[in-house]
Formats: sequence, C-alpha cells, structure tokens
Amino acid sequence: MTILWKKIEDIKQLSSLTEQWTRLNGEFNDDCLFTSPYWVLNWHEIFWQDNWHLYTFAAYKDNELIALLPFYYQKLNTYWSQNHLFFLGQGEEECTEVASEYLDILFNPKYTAPVNKFCADLITDSSFDTFNARAIKKDANILKIAPQNALVQNGSQYYVKPNNWQENCLSKNTKSKLRRSKNRLTSSKAEFTWVAAREQEKYWNLMADLHQKRWIKLGQKGAFSDHRFNKFHTRLRQSQQHEQSAMSAILIEGGVIAIHYYLKDQNNLYYYQGGWDEEECKHLSPGFNLHVWSIENCSTYVYDFMMGSVNNSYKSSFNSEKKELYDISMINKPFKHLFLKVIQKIFLSNV
Repeated sequence: MTILWKKIEDIKQLSSLTEQWTRLNGEFNDDCLFTSPYWVLNWHEIFWQDNWHLYTFAAYKDNELIALLPFYYQKLNTYWSQNHLFFLGQGEEECTEVASEYLDILFNPKYTAPVNKFCADLITDSSFDTFNARAIKKDANILKIAPQNALVQNGSQYYVKPNNWQENCLSKNTKSKLRRSKNRLTSSKAEFTWVAAREQEKYWNLMADLHQKRWIKLGQKGAFSDHRFNKFHTRLRQSQQHEQSAMSAILIEGGVIAIHYYLKDQNNLYYYQGGWDEEECKHLSPGFNLHVWSIENCSTYVYDFMMGSVNNSYKSSFNSEKKELYDISMINKPFKHLFLKVIQKIFLSNV
C-alpha cells in the first residue's frame, strides 16, 4: 500500500484542498462543521499570529486525499524556546476564543493503521514540548492514539434528538416550570420565531447587548467583548456560499426578549450563544422556553447544546443525552516543562 504524505506549511496550499477536504469531512466525519474548511480557514484568517506555524499533513492514495492531519504549533521564545502543538481551530487567547469543539484528524477508515501510526509519531515528536486539545468526543480518532494518561474528562456533550423527544419526557419539576412560564408568555402574547437570514445582523447586535448586560452585571467581560470574536462570526454569517447559522427569538409587542444563535451542519443544530432580558423578563424564563420551542421546531436536526459541565449542567434538564468530552494534555519533555514552571514561579514571585 503506497501512501504519499505531503507536509503543508502554507495557508494557500491548505486552502487549495478545500474541495477534497470538504468531501473527506462529509464522507468520514458526519460533515462536522468544526472540522470543515469553512470553519478552520475562517479561524486561521482571524486569529493567526506571526509565531504560529502550520504543521499539517495530507495523505494521498492514487491522487485521492485519504487523510488530513490539521495541526499547527506555537513557537514561544521566553526563558527557553518552546513549541506547542495544537489542532487548527484551537489555541487562541481565552478571552477571544470561539470554542471550536469536536476537532479531530480526518481519514478514510480503510487506512486506519498507517494514518494512526503516522499521527502518533507526529504528536509525540520530541521537537514539540506539548500537544493540547480540548472538547474531544469519546469516539474521536485522535483519542485512539493519545496516551490514556494524557486524557481528562473535562466536560460532557449534551444533545437531543427531536424525533425522540417530547415535553412529557421532562422531569415533573421541569414540566411544572415550563407550564407556568408558558402560561405567562401566552398572557403576554409572546411570539416565537426563527429569524430570517436578512435579519440576522440586527438580531446579532440585539443578542450581544442582552448577553453583555447580563455578564457585566455578574462582573464578567462577556463573550462579545473582543472584536476578533465578533469578526469571526460576522464572516460566518455573511458567507454567500454557506447557510450555517440560524437564530430563534421570542418577541413581545414587537420587542425582543430572548435570542438564541445556532451553528449548523448537515445533521446538527449547535446551540452556540444566547441573550435574554433578565431584568424585565426573568419571571418568564425566556431562555428556557426558547430552548424548548427550538427543539420542537428544528425539524430533523440533532439539537446539540455542545459542551457543558460533567455534572449539574442546566443542559441536562431538557432530558438530553450525554456523552463524555475529553481534553488531551501531552507533555513530551517533562523535565523541561517542570524546569520552566519553576523558573516562571520564581520570576513571578520577584515581580
């Protein structure tokens, strides 16, 4: 079996694979949005820094793309030169992060053995100090080759299959809460709706205002405080080639009291962000009701809440199914890692 591996160190070279990459992602990774070129290349456009370097590999069999290992590394020159390996789509500053979840290597399963070996050698390469990844599904290809002692369950995926879901599956207390708030919304003549594509920009700004007011009140910056976060999603919404975002909303007398923003691919509707009028409408539980309405009206899509805490997440109150999500934290140079931690601690104590 002759497999040709090509190293990709230039974004134009990676972009040229868009058509084959899309096909590979669609056939062998359920067309996942977060592993698509649409998501990853947009992330690169917004967040890329000068000290970051592509370290992506494409595998071919008879000129057909059979595998893509979408990695890059951050080169840091502090007390000692360091190279930290990540998936493309992760590794930006926490205050700006767009929370790329479910990332993975992509390949035709006919070539599992040689691809896994090549990837295992890559992530354990001694030229890299660490390899880190977050929010990785339990059945992801990368988990099959990462050492077990490098895995930590740091969250859970919560999702609902609408065709298998009804309100009567909710707990007694949740149904009671839903009934009370529905009655209040009905009395207020509330209207539930999917937002038309042409209206998304206006509703995005309304949602950002509602979200920021709530989080600032809690003493937090809020997700919309960084321009790069907003720019990333503006590019997604304004794409003329894809319809991969959606919004639902509740209106009372023409005024918006709650908005949910979703990302979507062929099979999934991902709840990504939301905002609601907590000061005036908290008693109506608008966010909770909008989730229920959206679940009931999202057709054949799986309603994916994305990552939540392992326990006590509000996302479990919708009778959601639940799967583990893992973080990978590999240290290829433990002595160097320990040394740098000690040096950093000493330096900080003297500041």
